[in-house]
Amino acid sequence: PHDLLHEMPISFWTEHRHTTHGVTQLKTFNSPFHRNASFSTPVELTYEGARPHEMEQWPNYAQKSLNDAKIC
Repeated sequence: PHDLLHEMPISFWTEHRHTTHGVTQLKTFNSPFHRNASFSTPVELTYEGARPHEMEQWPNYAQKSLNDAKIC
């Protein structure tokens, strides 16, 4: 008899995971699927910093017209 709650499933892919190309990294050894969540984690949760469009710190200069320019 097999203990389904404590035995890890064995398949061709689990036996050859180190030689198979394109397999995600192994993060935990106590879950049955060994998936790396970094591919499906939203960017907002992955990085604590600002999003790329929020990092733009360009000065917001008001464009002056030619009539406002002073000629010396």
